[in-house]
Amino acid sequence: MVKTPSDESTAIDCKQSNVDFVLVRPNFLGNIGSTARAMKNFGMENLSLVAPPTNYKDAEARMMAVGAFDVLKSAKVFATFPEAISEATLVFATTSGRQRSQNLLSIQEAAAEAADASQHNRIAFLFGDEKNGLGNDELAVCHRLVHVPTNPTFPALNIAQSVCVVAYELTRNNHFGTVMRNTPPKYTRRELPTVKDENEFFALLEEFLSKTEFLRPYNKEVVVNDLRRLYQRMSPNKRELDLVRGALHKVNNAIGAQPRSEE
Repeated sequence: MVKTPSDESTAIDCKQSNVDFVLVRPNFLGNIGSTARAMKNFGMENLSLVAPPTNYKDAEARMMAVGAFDVLKSAKVFATFPEAISEATLVFATTSGRQRSQNLLSIQEAAAEAADASQHNRIAFLFGDEKNGLGNDELAVCHRLVHVPTNPTFPALNIAQSVCVVAYELTRNNHFGTVMRNTPPKYTRRELPTVKDENEFFALLEEFLSKTEFLRPYNKEVVVNDLRRLYQRMSPNKRELDLVRGALHKVNNAIGAQPRSEE
């Protein structure tokens, strides 16, 4: 393929230092070690582990992390899923594709978007445990669901294999090689809110919807998840979310301060 000026203008290097790879409840030490090695192959160093085995740095993991024990040794460990992604601003969840309530991005689309956003934002790619993957409640708070096309008769990838594919796609435009990206940049120079900011916003929104009796116990989860997906499609920047969050805070206080009318 011949490069064109337009191809050059949309080709963006991934800022590897702003990308986290998060393994959620990994079971096998070999997979953790292999993940560290795959990451280092593509210049990635930020590994996070959610509820890993207590011996995650033992001999089997070290053996599979040949040459990348520094990545394994410096991995951040979190007790819970929300803690691990609280400071991320754009979260990509890898999935087998069984969840159809949210659009699935191809790995190429996701990598182009993540590379763009990584210039000024913290990116997280999530990988679920070997048996069950990520839960629906975990997928609901992720901004994008990513699917790697595979043989439909044998679709499941090993965690380290998935990490390798993602890391390769993220860095195809870096000094390791060249890629043509057809998706125009949309995040460059935009500061996005963190997941922690978003969770605080949704707590205020739920409070408002409950006070106005819009939410009911039987529909609360569905409505909030639908609103979260709407929010994710809008992709507000940090300042925009702060404005709405501040307004909701004031409204909730005002509603709480109003005396109830006697019936």
